[in-house]
Order: sequence, then C-alpha cells, then structure tokens
Amino acid sequence: MIIRLKLDLLFNFISEDQVVKKFQEVKKKLDKDLKIYEELSGEMVNISDNKILKTEIERKQIILQMNIEEIRKLVNNFDNIIQNLTEKGLI
Repeated sequence: MIIRLKLDLLFNFISEDQVVKKFQEVKKKLDKDLKIYEELSGEMVNISDNKILKTEIERKQIILQMNIEEIRKLVNNFDNIIQNLTEKGLI
C-alpha cells in the first residue's frame, strides 16, 4: 500500500496532500494492528513462561507418579494373594 502511494505520488497520479492523508490512515491501522500484536505476544509469553504454573505442573506430575507406583504395588499384592489362594486350592 505504501509503495503504491509512493508510486502514485512519483507519477503525479495523486497530490502530496492526498498521499499524506492516505499514509496517515494506513499508519493508524498499522499502529492498531501492532498494539494488538504486542498484547497477544505478551499474553503468549505469560502463558508459556509462567513459573507458578510450571511449578504446579511439576508438583502434580510427582503426585501422579507416586499414585501410579502405589497402584502398581496394589496390583502386584493382589496378584500375589490370588496366586497364593490358587496354590492352596481355595479358588
């Protein structure tokens, strides 16, 4: 858009005042888009680099691993009990 305005001015298709006016319109839109981009970029950084969230995730992963290990122990214990009862002919 800016290049087109520059060429229109260069070849006298439009006046300098018109180019300045159109450039200011384009600049306002670009400034608005830049502001939106900066806000979204900041939000992305806050989400992806959130130390509190990372700490909470790590804590929950540890708890999950502990629960998985406890379940494995219970399953093994259950298997042993079933095997003992089977060997004794109670099942």
